[in-house]
Amino acid sequence: MNATTELPFNGAGELRIAGGNCTPLVVDKPWGCETTLAVTPGFTVRRVEMKPFECLSQQGHLFKDEVYVVLAGSGRVELGADRDVVVEIDARSTPLYLPAGTLHKTFSDGGGLLILEVSTSYATDAVRVQDQYGRGTMAPEDFQRFFRVFARAR
Repeated sequence: MNATTELPFNGAGELRIAGGNCTPLVVDKPWGCETTLAVTPGFTVRRVEMKPFECLSQQGHLFKDEVYVVLAGSGRVELGADRDVVVEIDARSTPLYLPAGTLHKTFSDGGGLLILEVSTSYATDAVRVQDQYGRGTMAPEDFQRFFRVFARAR
């Protein structure tokens, strides 16, 4: 999947934003790659490209709100500690709002998944509660207790 033609990139591979340029930061992940397109004091924009039949960690954020806009492909997002609320997502979907404190796990279908993620700028507040790639985790009930403490402090 190559969406660089779908986004306003210039010939140097830089994204044009409000009359300026920024050089995207690309980070390879076990499930695909994440490209940070813009960072401001108020928001961050990322391009999340998932390989077919992959998933992100089940995670939550202490402060960060996220919005998923699906650019290509399809998949689902499972919400809650028990992942019992399932939202199917594809390019025709309404953007999905994930407020801080929402546990979520994102899956791609057979064609992969390309998401434009717009979030508030708290890049390092992700807390994993389940991860199939061996990265550190926290029990879902501990995250929920932890989040309640942080929510009161906000």
